[in-house]
Amino acid sequence: MRKLCEDIATTYVENKASPIPAKVASLRARLETSINPKDKGHDGAILAHYDSLFSGESDDLKVFAHRIALLLKHDWERVKWECTPLYIKPFKRFSKKQRAWRRENYREIDG
Repeated sequence: MRKLCEDIATTYVENKASPIPAKVASLRARLETSINPKDKGHDGAILAHYDSLFSGESDDLKVFAHRIALLLKHDWERVKWECTPLYIKPFKRFSKKQRAWRRENYREIDG
């Protein structure tokens, strides 16, 4: 996902100078198949932001990268939780760190 985000940023800059619709479509397909299609809230916002970047409606690449970073952080915390031994989970389940990434608004963008 990090490499995909880097490729998207590079293509965004290149596309402003000279349109490359095939590469834009290819990257969109890679992005769409890398995120959860049932999460219309956060993952849908990533895809919508991608579309607005390349349609010219938005030029905030920094927010796009931030959305991807939050997705990666959330997935990392979830995977760490899933790999935690069962006998340790009762002691960590309600820790401050666990409560933070489990909040509904953890992946919200400010502003």
